[in-house]
Amino acid sequence: MAVLSRYVVVSRNHPGCRNIDLCASALNPGRYLVIEKWASAEAQRDHFDSEDMVEMARSCEGLLVRKPDIDLLQGISAHDLW
Repeated sequence: MAVLSRYVVVSRNHPGCRNIDLCASALNPGRYLVIEKWASAEAQRDHFDSEDMVEMARSCEGLLVRKPDIDLLQGISAHDLW
């Protein structure tokens, strides 16, 4: 959790970052979720190529049970559902 906590705090200052949250599972101890919101797809790509992202990934070596799931999602509003 220390690696992810540092990553979240540092990454919040990246250009185009709207918000980043670190969540812990209430049902699965040791399971974490990082939710990132970016101003644009370009800002998100730039962040994924950043030194902070690379450092976080390297810091996780040997700490993970398996490779993390990474998914790119788009927010929807209630208006999109009608």
